[in-house]
Amino acid sequence: LFPAFLLTLLLAAPRLSGSCTTAIPDSLRIRQLLYNGREWENKFRRYNGDPFLFANYFLPGEISYNGRTFVNVKLKYDIYSDQVLIPRSLDQIIQLNKEMIDSFKLVFQNRVYTFARLDNNRPEGFVNVLYSGRSILCVRYIKRISTVISDHTDGSFYQVYEVYCMTDG
Repeated sequence: LFPAFLLTLLLAAPRLSGSCTTAIPDSLRIRQLLYNGREWENKFRRYNGDPFLFANYFLPGEISYNGRTFVNVKLKYDIYSDQVLIPRSLDQIIQLNKEMIDSFKLVFQNRVYTFARLDNNRPEGFVNVLYSGRSILCVRYIKRISTVISDHTDGSFYQVYEVYCMTDG
């Protein structure tokens, strides 16, 4: 029954003629540009807590990457390493090339958080922009490790933040 169904599907499929036409919609091809980075590996299995902002699961978001904006993406923000992660498959996570990230947004508990890297690169890394006008008010979230080692753990994550108010650069 299954081979007959598959054969019917193949015979009913439209045929391509003449020039080569892609069967993949442009949006999928363009989305492949987002998967530019290296595979992320969890080096923190023996630590209490996790290196992520808000949650250890992927959050809904949006990312502006190399001049293109991608909506409806799942993101994690590793604030220990200042890296943005995206799932490639169920068992593979890509660490995006942060030099190509213009900005990104995360949605957590019905609130949108907007992150950007400031022009003068001060502070380093991505900051949550709370206000932008004649001055800029932003927060940089950081996770550090308390290195109290035991038989069961190599340490624990704890979170701090820095608040910046900048005017005239």
